[in-house]
Amino acid sequence: MINSLYNLVGAMSNEYVILPSEERQCRERQLCPDDMPSFHDLRRKTSLFITNIVRTMENPSLPYTPTVVHAGGIHCRPAKPLPQDLQQWVASSGKPGFIYFSLGSLVPSSEMPEK
Repeated sequence: MINSLYNLVGAMSNEYVILPSEERQCRERQLCPDDMPSFHDLRRKTSLFITNIVRTMENPSLPYTPTVVHAGGIHCRPAKPLPQDLQQWVASSGKPGFIYFSLGSLVPSSEMPEK
């Protein structure tokens, strides 16, 4: 009963709080065209859902309808060779190797403090 109640509250908050808020922000920021259907209509009438998930890496494995297409890794590109100065740096790291830490493209290094 508690699980059903949690599911009901989650569905209600998504339907009446989250989706309207997201749609309002989308339209205020002019990210959604004026002739675009509402988020409610889009959610109800979706015939194809493309997700950025590698299905074989899901744990636990979940069942999906035929309208769900897994396109995990589609954004990945083949690796490019390192610039010469970095190749020398990697080669000079010695036998213990090195640790590469990257924040990706979310945090530009120019915005990080020097320390």
